[in-house]
Amino acid sequence: MKIINFHDAVTPQQQRAFRQWFGISLILFVITIGIIGYIESKQIFTYYQTKNSCSCFHDDMNRFNTVSKDIEKLKQEEKELQERLTLLSRQKEQAKQRVAQLEVLQKICTNKIILQSYSSNERGIEMSLIAPSITDVNQALSSLAQSSLFPRLALVAMRPHDNGFLFVAKNH
Repeated sequence: MKIINFHDAVTPQQQRAFRQWFGISLILFVITIGIIGYIESKQIFTYYQTKNSCSCFHDDMNRFNTVSKDIEKLKQEEKELQERLTLLSRQKEQAKQRVAQLEVLQKICTNKIILQSYSSNERGIEMSLIAPSITDVNQALSSLAQSSLFPRLALVAMRPHDNGFLFVAKNH
């Protein structure tokens, strides 16, 4: 066995080198921990900023979704109102056309010709007129056929009546 001297194991030069090494290592360790702490604090700060901006973004998205739903609802209401407007304008035009038809019939119906019935619907027009003679019937039909309000008007039935002839005309 080798004899070990525990009193003079390290020389003073080695002790000074160990102290220098320990001091430099400690300073480098503190600097490294400081740099790591600085970098981590920047990352944590960036994380919180991103989280706050995302929460603001979620609030904006919720408002956007609400507004977009309201817009869709308004578009649907506009579409329904447009359909109603179209229906009403079509009915208004049909009513105007019926009034114009009745005005033409009023001009045709003189003292000789009497309008007994008149009906107008989607399928067409049907009217019953009483005329004293067949020539009056022909004149009335020809004048109605010349009007653009009675397209494809045709004599459906004609029979004798008290004061002349009852004729039924239909638009098919």
